[in-house]
Amino acid sequence: MVAAYAFDLDLYPPSTPIHDAKSKDGREIQIKLTGENRSVSLAEEPEYLIALQLIERTAAQVYNGPGKAV
Repeated sequence: MVAAYAFDLDLYPPSTPIHDAKSKDGREIQIKLTGENRSVSLAEEPEYLIALQLIERTAAQVYNGPGKAV
């Protein structure tokens, strides 16, 4: 929900494979949220990835770009 609000995304229904949302310009987005000192794991390559890290109740953006680069 945080990423959808912050980046103005339209969320897909839960359990949709690979992508979690669609951007206003049509990109399909996978959203990942991790805790402090943890990494993000991907099972498949998304078109676009937004990764956030939760640090003391604040979500910090750690990656926002093409999924292929990750």
